[in-house]
Amino acid sequence: MPKTSKDYLPKQIKLGHFLIDIQLIDGTVSLNIAEQQGCFVAREQIIYLDKDIMTGQADRAIGLIIHELCHAIYYQYNLGQQSSEEDIVNAMSNGMTELLTRTDLLKYIQHKLKEV
Repeated sequence: MPKTSKDYLPKQIKLGHFLIDIQLIDGTVSLNIAEQQGCFVAREQIIYLDKDIMTGQADRAIGLIIHELCHAIYYQYNLGQQSSEEDIVNAMSNGMTELLTRTDLLKYIQHKLKEV
């Protein structure tokens, strides 16, 4: 049986010293309970993603996981209201570079884009 993009989605992603679990949840639950498509929970180091979106259109799926990983980067780099635009952009670019070069995220993105 050929692999699907869901098979390429990492179950965990290491970002700095954090090991973040990636969990797909029922779309009705995420929308009806939290009115969200995804969520990064800093305390437990978990990203919850709407499984319907993650198995659907590439642009929405990729955008959703990157969005939630940006929340993780924001948390890891301790960004806040006192952070300058340059601090935020630098942290995001460093975090995204780490995610794309040191994890399996790029494999998922590449496979997802082939589905288009």
